[in-house]
Amino acid sequence: MTGKAGISARLRQAVDSSGLKHHQIAEAAGISGNTLRSYMSYGTMPGASNLAALCQALHISADWLLGLDKGGCSGPDPARLN
Repeated sequence: MTGKAGISARLRQAVDSSGLKHHQIAEAAGISGNTLRSYMSYGTMPGASNLAALCQALHISADWLLGLDKGGCSGPDPARLN
């Protein structure tokens, strides 16, 4: 899956795999819960700084989130998320 829908799907996967509540991830990334939900549900694209903050909070690569990593990365490593 590519484009906005793919980013939203991968973000949902990372959030679901994290074991954290949405508000915890949003707080760690410095964004509002509503902003996180819009990225996950409505295909709103995060800007570069929010994308970087989400990747850091979720311990995922921006390449994976953007769908650019074709090297077999399956997304977040649950061991690194807690």
